[in-house]
Amino acid sequence: MQTKQLFAAALLAVAGATSAMAGAVGDYASPGVKAVSTRSRDAVIAEVQNLRAQGQLAVTGELSGAPETVVVNDKAPLSREAVRAEVRTARAAGTLPRNGELM
Repeated sequence: MQTKQLFAAALLAVAGATSAMAGAVGDYASPGVKAVSTRSRDAVIAEVQNLRAQGQLAVTGELSGAPETVVVNDKAPLSREAVRAEVRTARAAGTLPRNGELM
């Protein structure tokens, strides 16, 4: 009987400690101080877009040091029939690889 009581007391102590820590984890501000936003979400998004356009927004993250790439698509998208015609022409010329083969 005493073992059950000891186990229950230890369980309550652990539960109390974890609930006390749970309140402190998400609380980044000083206790009793609430952060209130003075601007709307749309205003913040507009500011970020303006800073990006002006090049004043600091780039962070895993790819922040990567060189910028520009994709230039000078061709208009092809229709399905145009793609099929290209495939037929490549097959006839023998330049189309078979499945799984590289050129």
